[in-house]
Amino acid sequence: MNEEDNGIVAAALTALLDDRFAGHPYTWDYNTKCSFLLLDCLCREEFGVLQEHLIVNCGFWLVAPGYANDALRATKISLNKRLELQFIGVGNGDTRVHLFASTQHRLVVERFMARGTHVLNREYLLRSLESIPNQYL
Repeated sequence: MNEEDNGIVAAALTALLDDRFAGHPYTWDYNTKCSFLLLDCLCREEFGVLQEHLIVNCGFWLVAPGYANDALRATKISLNKRLELQFIGVGNGDTRVHLFASTQHRLVVERFMARGTHVLNREYLLRSLESIPNQYL
């Protein structure tokens, strides 16, 4: 793939990300919030993130302890269908490592997440997770 093709792919993915994550996070549904946090976590780590960290850091544990793995899987499938992003999972259970299948896609998402508005969105969502009372943990 040449640089022109890479630029077209990057522009198309950025447009899809802009559409998916438009507006303020308080207007997003739960799946959109989890998708945003999942992409944010995965784009920061070139060599992947442990499943147990994704479940906690992205709020999947809120669904229910027994269904957090399923919520993570569903979110990855949703991102694949809506944004044509593919992921790799290596290992089993909580020690499974998840990462982007494409380095180019990871870099595009990383640039997208580095925008000022998206940094604020991430901070808002993380503060929201931290504000959940301990009785629900």
